[in-house]
Order: sequence, then C-alpha cells, then structure tokens
Amino acid sequence: MKYEKPMARFYAKFIKKIKSSLNDNIKVNKLTKYQIDRIIKIISQNYFVDLELVKVIQRDIKQLMSIGCYCGFCHNAGLPLCSQRTHTNAKTYHKVRNVSINQQS
Repeated sequence: MKYEKPMARFYAKFIKKIKSSLNDNIKVNKLTKYQIDRIIKIISQNYFVDLELVKVIQRDIKQLMSIGCYCGFCHNAGLPLCSQRTHTNAKTYHKVRNVSINQQS
C-alpha cells in the first residue's frame, strides 16, 4: 500500500486499519479481491489520485504564477523552490541550455 504514488505510509495504514478494518500486519499480496476493491474505492473517494492529482497540482502552480508570488516566479523561471540555495547547489536544474546560432555570410 505505501508504494502507491500519492500515498504515504501513514495514509496507507490509516486506510487499511481504520476504514477497511483489516489487520495492520497483513501484506498486500495476501489481500482478497474484495478487500482490494474496497481499498481502491476508499482511496478514490477521499484522495486525489492519478490524473486528478496532476490537475490539482498544475492548477495550484498556475494560481501561484497568476498572483505573482515568489514561488510562482521560481516555477516560471525554472529555479529551485522552497527557499533553496541557488548559488552552489541545483546547478543542473537551472543549467544554461546550449543554443546554436547560425551565422549567415
């Protein structure tokens, strides 16, 4: 359960134990088809998954850009986020891209 894309270990345990009333020590390969369907239904009802998650993240980034905050500026400029140091780290992230210029004679 914890290896699903949007799920953390806490949420996986929460879903398994509380809502599905499963044993905490049960492994995923030991779940029945009914239990798996129930877990998938609970996840899709309570959390954003797959394309919904991507759309929500993209919408949030566009909102940050539209209001003109620093985080939106960093997204737009391709800089590291969350007040990360940009002088000595993340050089590969904002590396100067090679642009070829054709000279005409």
